[in-house]
Amino acid sequence: MIIGVVIKQPWEVLDYDIDCRPAYNAVGDTDKVVDVGWNVTPDEPGGLEVEAFVMGEDFVKCWFYGGNDDVDYIVELYVTTQAGRLKEDEIDVRIREIE
Repeated sequence: MIIGVVIKQPWEVLDYDIDCRPAYNAVGDTDKVVDVGWNVTPDEPGGLEVEAFVMGEDFVKCWFYGGNDDVDYIVELYVTTQAGRLKEDEIDVRIREIE
């Protein structure tokens, strides 16, 4: 499921926060996010670079670097919780040089 759209210029470095509580933490649930992985499509020279980190117990922060002008990238995020739950979400990152 696409959870957001980010529009950035090629030279910008932007971050995006993801609140994982709605997906995992039901009433009385104490499950916490322990790992995050990612994949970028298309994977191309000079393309979008991503770093993602678990922030605290319930959040993931993604940093977006570079990317080729006029290309739309899909960043797939794979979140794992302490109890072994797995969740996949996507962010649509659109690179647009604004003159």
